Amino acid sequence: IRIFCHISKPERGETMNTTTSPFASRATDQDYKWVRASDGMLAGVCKGLADSFKVPLWAMRLIWVLATLLAFGTGLLVYAILAYCLPERNRISLGEQRKFLGVCLRLSRAFNMEAGLVRALTVVIGIASLGITVVGYVILHFVVPERPTPLR
Repeated sequence: IRIFCHISKPERGETMNTTTSPFASRATDQDYKWVRASDGMLAGVCKGLADSFKVPLWAMRLIWVLATLLAFGTGLLVYAILAYCLPERNRISLGEQRKFLGVCLRLSRAFNMEAGLVRALTVVIGIASLGITVVGYVILHFVVPERPTPLR
């Protein structure tokens, strides 16, 4: 489960860019694992994840093909979700910006996870729940504070 957590966000006492909004980027581009490559074959998901997790590119692509063929197209759906939710490595700051209501960004800060991963998980849960997650998302908009304190 540690693969989902963002290990490299600033610790307490470290400075963050406060000249912009509270949703400003707090980490460097190299700190991110869940990113797309800008020079990938389709949307760069396989190449970005393979580079980040130090997996051979052919192995990552093979996993996606097998997941697509053996799991009735699930690999293709997950690829499309990740292509939509994950930022490109050279545009990380766009991934750390507030999107619809800013809930995923606030949750990513509270749970010390990457915003792109939280967005992808939200989309997957939204699809799996047949849209009921939208109600929870709106409720979280009012419950999660603008500047959440990260859990330790």
